[in-house]
Amino acid sequence: MLTATSPAPTAVDADLIERASRSYLSIPVLRLLRVLAAIVRPRMAYAVGGGIAVGVAGFVRATRDVDVFARPFAAKQITRSLRAAGLTIKGLTDAHIIAYFQDDNRESLDRREMPETRIDLLVTVTEPESTAIRTGQPQELAGLTLVFMRPNELATLKFLAGRPQDLVDLDALVLSGAVDVEKVKYLIAVSENDEAAVRFAARVHEIRRPASKGRYVSPAEMRALFAGQPVTPAKDTGGAAGRRPRS
Repeated sequence: MLTATSPAPTAVDADLIERASRSYLSIPVLRLLRVLAAIVRPRMAYAVGGGIAVGVAGFVRATRDVDVFARPFAAKQITRSLRAAGLTIKGLTDAHIIAYFQDDNRESLDRREMPETRIDLLVTVTEPESTAIRTGQPQELAGLTLVFMRPNELATLKFLAGRPQDLVDLDALVLSGAVDVEKVKYLIAVSENDEAAVRFAARVHEIRRPASKGRYVSPAEMRALFAGQPVTPAKDTGGAAGRRPRS
């Protein structure tokens, strides 16, 4: 539950304003993250994924939901604590629970639509989600410490989800140099199949091609391209155009 020093969950308080001043996230989203950070415990089997984890990995974009992946026992603990903290809890399926503050979703609720600013709690025992939870790492965001998925596992989930925003996130993660492409390819093959891994490799090739005009792009160049910095192409010693130089 929230600590005695935590401000009321639906108040726009000084604490949230201060956190928002050093974050790209909105006050309603930070309110959800603050509650989540207050209720999770060490060694709890969960990890934050989705757009917020992509932002932690380096590609900042707007998002209004907090995706939390959790093992079943941890999901029960989180759900119970979120309800005690004043959030409305609704189960969409046995494996997908949403939690939200009604005051932050008045417009969408009045339209009888899904609340936009919410926690999506995704209960899982399957791969690659289980590995993403197990290997998640504590990191700080706006002064709040939570366990976030690592870029490799996050990219794997983004590719397998395959929705337009997921693929935008995947492309950004690859171009940023945050992911080990061979590791992601392996995770996809193990979690899905070899055909999916081949499709991922083809997508990575196409992601790199427009910026590189067909030649190999080094990790340093990818980071520069992602950051919008000038790129000095590395000398290609590998022979034919588009072929990676041999080390």
